[in-house]
Order: sequence, then C-alpha cells, then structure tokens
Amino acid sequence: MRAGHVSATALKRRVVRLIRAQPAARVDYVEFFAPVSLRRLEQVKRGDHMALAVFIGKTRLIDNGRLA
Repeated sequence: MRAGHVSATALKRRVVRLIRAQPAARVDYVEFFAPVSLRRLEQVKRGDHMALAVFIGKTRLIDNGRLA
C-alpha cells in the first residue's frame, strides 16, 4: 500500500459496519471510484469518490461524493 492510500475493501467494511449500526438501515452498495475515469478502485486516497445506496426502512437513499 502506498502512503496516503487505504484498501477499498477495508474502508468499505468500515462504512458498512457504521451504517448497519443504525436502526432500520440496510446497505445496498458501497463503491469507491476514480473521479475522471469512473474506474472502481482497489486503493483509495484523498480526492477519490465514494458512491453508496442505503435503505432506511423502505426508502432508498443514493449519493456520491469526493473523499476529503
């Protein structure tokens, strides 16, 4: 792993664990991708993007954003 990079798999596990700790929350997906190519990443760094979909009850929330 390069300095400043984190395993996408490890980070995904942490995000999923955080969401699952919330009442009525169910993860549909969490992915990390490069902002220009939209290529899925194995190593994540500052400036890459995360996309996720989460159900809260029957409502599906979808979002993405830059990792700061």
